Amino acid sequence: MKIDIVLGELIPTDNRIRVGIGGLRRSGWNIHANVLEKLFDKYKIVAVSDPIEERRKMLREMH
Repeated sequence: MKIDIVLGELIPTDNRIRVGIGGLRRSGWNIHANVLEKLFDKYKIVAVSDPIEERRKMLREMH
């Protein structure tokens, strides 16, 4: 992420809404992750929580 410094404050220049996904099972993967990918210009997945490393890795590789 690019950051600009304005009057001493760090301001992200990426205006997308940063979101996290809790769980990559049916809803997390098939609904939330896929929809957020289609809306790439508005949302950015910055965090994910899932107990299965393979699912976390798959999402990480998509980015």
